[in-house]
Amino acid sequence: MKHSRLRFILMPVLVTALMACSSKGTYEAIQNGQKNDCQKYYGDEYDKCIEPYSKPYEDYERDRDALLE
Repeated sequence: MKHSRLRFILMPVLVTALMACSSKGTYEAIQNGQKNDCQKYYGDEYDKCIEPYSKPYEDYERDRDALLE
């Protein structure tokens, strides 16, 4: 009985944590893909290309949450 109660309490916490990791992983994978596309440029063109894809996930998440409020 104790184990099922503990599982019931911990399951939502674990699911939420996994979803957060998944979202961050997806964001970073997309960012890295975009950065790879910038490899065809050199110098200033490369810097301009890569700049929009250098925002850390935490900044993106904060900006997204602010827009959704």
